[in-house]
Amino acid sequence: MDNLINYNDFPQGTTVTDTTVSAGYSTIDTSVPGTYTGQITIAHPDGTADDVFDILVIVEQEQIRNEPKLYQLNMFHMEEL
Repeated sequence: MDNLINYNDFPQGTTVTDTTVSAGYSTIDTSVPGTYTGQITIAHPDGTADDVFDILVIVEQEQIRNEPKLYQLNMFHMEEL
């Protein structure tokens, strides 16, 4: 999970699987600008699991001005990372 920022904060034994395609969403190609929906499944050591989805916006490098910023969007809010 290359882009999962807080992976090291998860309890030992937690596994994360990219389930974007199997959930019916398109493959995310970070070299192609666009808006994508991604999904991961987080399996916890206690046997429970959560499906988490997010909306990703990929922009061309030329569109980034001054200091590049990475934003994470979800259905509740947008936050600067």
